[in-house]
Amino acid sequence: MNDIFSFKRFGLLLKKHFAEEYKQYLLLSAGALGIMLVFHALTTIGSLNREFDTNMHEVIFIIGFIFGGAIFASLTYHFFQNNAKGIRFLELPSSHLEKLAVMFVVTQLVFFAGFLLLFYINDWLMCTFYNTVSSTPKNIPPERLPYFHANLYRLDTAWAKLSMVLFFVISSIAHFGSLAFRKIAFIKIALCVIIIGAAVLWLNFTYMRSLIPESSMPGGTFFTDSVRLQTENASRGFVLLPDNWINTIKVVLPGVLYLSFWTGSYFKLKEKQV
Repeated sequence: MNDIFSFKRFGLLLKKHFAEEYKQYLLLSAGALGIMLVFHALTTIGSLNREFDTNMHEVIFIIGFIFGGAIFASLTYHFFQNNAKGIRFLELPSSHLEKLAVMFVVTQLVFFAGFLLLFYINDWLMCTFYNTVSSTPKNIPPERLPYFHANLYRLDTAWAKLSMVLFFVISSIAHFGSLAFRKIAFIKIALCVIIIGAAVLWLNFTYMRSLIPESSMPGGTFFTDSVRLQTENASRGFVLLPDNWINTIKVVLPGVLYLSFWTGSYFKLKEKQV
């Protein structure tokens, strides 16, 4: 079998994958919807006759999207735990890239669309329930009335956008971990991420403190984008990276990580198939 990508073979392989795994995916979808409904229902019931708790929308979305995607991606190659199933997968008449492309579609595109569908089914049910059952207390100022009406979660918020970026990056890491570790891949790759992430943060913090001799506190999300200068009694101000630097790094850093781990997955799969 040559390594030239064939869309025909890819289509057949994708069809074969869903024919074999659709029951498992339906079961996982039902379980995910059930878990979201339970947590969201408890919060919605607690919000009845009070302001709707929009924070729970965000919490369920972020946790479900990021951790759900990571766990799902870490189970991609679970069949390698069984030698016979692993050999059968490796001997399929398709190239490495075609096999990887199937898993890319499943872990990135199908999960992305499937989670959004399940989340909004859950969100619509809970918002409809709240708007139907809950009553607005009397003497509420007009400017507070919108808080007593439940609306569907918006995907254009800063946290929603950040969650999407983290989903793609972390799921690519988990997918690589599924190839790198045969058993309990999610736990092993999570430990690696925690240890390496903590080391990077500590080195980053130490490096920034060494650059500025006076008391300072580095800050940032994925990297140091600000440093707070302070004395014992008060803050003296902030040192910030230029906005164009921050915006560029926020795009380049996740992109590099994403491409790196998918490239690593390709070579890891090729290594198994040699």
